[in-house]
Amino acid sequence: MSNFVVSLFYLYVVYECFTLSCIVLDHLVFNYLLLLEILIKKILVYPTIIYINTAFGMALIFAYNVLKLILQNLKIGEIIYR
Repeated sequence: MSNFVVSLFYLYVVYECFTLSCIVLDHLVFNYLLLLEILIKKILVYPTIIYINTAFGMALIFAYNVLKLILQNLKIGEIIYR
């Protein structure tokens, strides 16, 4: 009898965990779609997208120049220490 009660309790716990995980997944998907809708309607519009592309371009140019400078200093350091 005790074994049966314990197995029913385990079944109830598994059922509750599954139900709560489905609810969490539903909220995550719904909030993701809501965020995507806000992103498309408010942020990715004409003037803002140009500013974002310009900022990304400037960041890439800056990263390229810094990496180029680091690599040049490494080559000079190799020549000096040899």
